[in-house]
Amino acid sequence: MPLSFPKWPLSTRNAAAPRAKSSRVSDRFELDLREALKDLPYAVQSNMVLSDFVALTIESGESRGELNREVRKRLDFAIVTQRSAFPVVGIMLADRVYGRDRRRPPSVSTDVEVKSNVIVTVLYINPKTVVGPAMILDVLKPYL
Repeated sequence: MPLSFPKWPLSTRNAAAPRAKSSRVSDRFELDLREALKDLPYAVQSNMVLSDFVALTIESGESRGELNREVRKRLDFAIVTQRSAFPVVGIMLADRVYGRDRRRPPSVSTDVEVKSNVIVTVLYINPKTVVGPAMILDVLKPYL
């Protein structure tokens, strides 16, 4: 049986590149955040819910923040101490891509109840302007 080829020319010139494993901005930010903290006594946890605490909220690009009592707050990332897993700094992505990455299963949030007299710094960081482990560490260093 003879082979039959299509009569129109096939072009792969404008084909989209395959999506890299960490092509989302939030995925790249998480990898850079883990790289920035690898030599310090802290760990990174993603999708954490803190309840009953005082938050020192600092917006993106600001040097001062405001204190607010939070009953419950979901954080994109939390920097916790390695031994006690106590939250030190919370990170919310200011320029967030909504919707989950369909390559991964839905993430389960970790609920942590903080004592009501504890202050946790919550930073709003734009992952498109704060790029790379060195820049992330420069932003986080005053709050660790």
